[in-house]
Amino acid sequence: MTGLAFDHFDGSFHCAMTKLVIIDDHEALREGLAALLGHGGMEVVGAAGNVAAGVDLVEHTHPDVAIVDIRLPDGSGIDLTRELLARRPDLGVILYTSIQARVATR
Repeated sequence: MTGLAFDHFDGSFHCAMTKLVIIDDHEALREGLAALLGHGGMEVVGAAGNVAAGVDLVEHTHPDVAIVDIRLPDGSGIDLTRELLARRPDLGVILYTSIQARVATR
């Protein structure tokens, strides 16, 4: 996704890619999402596997959107989202999770 951005320095307009970070504890999912979104015209500027690394990543990369797994090994993605939005109210956040079904065998 790209948008038209105004450059206040020189008064021109230019296309700006949406910058994303992915925060999920499953490396294969992070890599897959990054590849999929990168091919879709997004700029994935980083990925993290836990809450602490996610806070640091957002602070240093200044993304437009954070894609956050609700379940992380060192805390809740929901609590992480609250912290990120307190620091960066302009940040877009997409929360998601996967539910693994257990199959009972006899």
